[in-house]
This record gives sequence, C-alpha cells and structure tokens, in this order.
Amino acid sequence: MKAQQFSAFSALARHAQRNRWFDCFWHEVVPAALSQRVQVLNVREATLVLGAQDAATATQARFQAPSWLPALNTAARAQGIEGVDRIEVRVTPPRPALRQARLTPPTPLSEATRQHLLDVSAQLDDPQLANALRRLAQQRPRSRKPEKSKGSAD
Repeated sequence: MKAQQFSAFSALARHAQRNRWFDCFWHEVVPAALSQRVQVLNVREATLVLGAQDAATATQARFQAPSWLPALNTAARAQGIEGVDRIEVRVTPPRPALRQARLTPPTPLSEATRQHLLDVSAQLDDPQLANALRRLAQQRPRSRKPEKSKGSAD
C-alpha cells in the first residue's frame, strides 16, 4: 500500500532532481553573461525548456542552443542522467519581488497533514527532500505582532 501511495512523490522527486542537474550543467556549459539572463525552467521528456528575460536574449539563446547540446548531454551522461534532444527557449518576464507582508496569514498545517509529510519523508530515497518535508512538518505558525496604529504614542 505505501509503495503505491508514494509513487507520485517518487516520480516528482526524480523529475525535480533531473531539473536541478540540468540547471547545474547549464551554468557550467553556457557563458556566464548569458546564463545569468537565461534560466532552466523544465526538462520535459527530451526537451530542455529555458526562460530568457527578454526577446533579444531569447533570440541569442535560440541561435546558440544547438552548440550547447553536446556538452550538456556529455555532462548529463557522466551523472547517469538521460540527455536531451532539443532546447526550447521562451521569453519569461522577470519575477516580481516578493511582497513584504501577506494580506492573509498562512493556513497552519493540520496534524493529519503533518503526519502524512512525516510518513512520506520516511519512505523517500532522496535525503534532502526527506529532510525538507520533515522541516515543513515541524513548522508551527509564527505569531504575528500586532501593528501599532499611526496615532499611538510610545
């Protein structure tokens, strides 16, 4: 029963690990000036999906992409990871800065959810992911300090 229950997490963990590896390969293979403006978004089957910060950078990446494939695949095979056949480049706008204050406080995890996260972490082969799930399960909501009104004096 447990193997079936956690198979979706295993597939997700393998996919995330492949994405992380290609992100590392990307920064090793591509010139630093370009790798700072283009990021790995996903590895979908045999396609490496990249996001460029603007159209000019995307054009440059599309033009140079075929020359990167051999080096990316060599690095992947050295780690026992399946390579890619093509590179797809998309223009992705810069991500907005995180807002300083949330409008609503985060919803606390239920005890059942906490226990489920701990159960999943005990079944994982990836120690980093297992540790992250254990930390998440142990987090308690932070108490928020009440804001002072503008007219109050200290």
